[in-house]
Amino acid sequence: MSYEVIEQNKEHMTWWKGFVLSILRQLRVVGITGQLARVTSRSLQLIVVFVLAVSGFTGLIVTAIPGIAAAANPFVTWSIQQSYPAPASSFSSVSCPTSSDCFAVGGNNTGIGPALYETTDDGSTWVNDTASLPSSVGKLNGVSCISANSCEAVGSNSSGNGGVALSWNDSAWSSQTLPSGVPNLYGVSCVSASSCEAVGNNFSITDNYNYTFIGVALSWNGTTWTNQTLPSGVGGLNSVSCTSASYCEAVGYNSSGNYVVALSWNGSTWTNQTLPSGVGGLNSVSCTSVSFCVAVGDKAIFCTTCSSGAALSWNGTTWTNHTLPSSVNNLNSVSCTSVTFCEAVGESNSSGNYVVALSWNGTTWTN
Repeated sequence: MSYEVIEQNKEHMTWWKGFVLSILRQLRVVGITGQLARVTSRSLQLIVVFVLAVSGFTGLIVTAIPGIAAAANPFVTWSIQQSYPAPASSFSSVSCPTSSDCFAVGGNNTGIGPALYETTDDGSTWVNDTASLPSSVGKLNGVSCISANSCEAVGSNSSGNGGVALSWNDSAWSSQTLPSGVPNLYGVSCVSASSCEAVGNNFSITDNYNYTFIGVALSWNGTTWTNQTLPSGVGGLNSVSCTSASYCEAVGYNSSGNYVVALSWNGSTWTNQTLPSGVGGLNSVSCTSVSFCVAVGDKAIFCTTCSSGAALSWNGTTWTNHTLPSSVNNLNSVSCTSVTFCEAVGESNSSGNYVVALSWNGTTWTN
């Protein structure tokens, strides 16, 4: 796949731009992670990979050219880097434990199977490792690596009716036993090989075809995954971010699916937090300490025509709304390395619904 091929296929652009962005909103396929500002750029790489794959293309990786002063101006521009190997059709999460090692997970072009890719050379080459996964694995939604030889990945089983968790030991991916009845898992965050949190959801259909969402949170102690008790009324959880075994934040929505929730973990209990009004849905959260987190999402839950996305910050006591550029429709993922640097990705509400990337400098979000 080359830039010229994209140019030759411009006639397809009008059709797939709106289609792809609608899928992005539903599947939350955009992910950002990593300890380095440059690592964060891989999230945009994966957005473009997904956009091209679902429109029938092989896919491209797009990379950022680092700025002179990374902390103040981390990205000068985005440019096409290389072709991406088939057959992945969507990516849900990426984790980069070093500046050269990254793991990307998602779904294959069947819609129910997994996709797993790895780079060990700073993105110059991506290798399809999907065949190394156990046959029971379906779509993968989250991955968290503490080093190049220690990762956890979560998602759904090959039947689509339950969750899966996998561990990576630098030579193989191995299935882990989950508690009975665990539904699909959407996010995972590890602070060590013996301390991870995973979140997800299931739903049941009640009278008159109303849905009741059922949230789930699990902890990993290096040997066993254990169910945790969530506050009453918590439905699906989309994302979790931990800074230690005794501090995590998780975001999602309530059991009816009609308002947003944020929870904190203190090592023994999950607790509901108060959110500002006007926030409809939260898709991602990133914490650097117990006193700084950023969560992003939509102004209205399950939004398809929102006029603005949502971004909030946590100071250890209170969640506060941020002002976003007017072009932002919704935000799917965020990653922070300090209180003065975050990157968020999502969709623009400008004509054509383009992908958008924002940076946070501690005061302002900028396109």
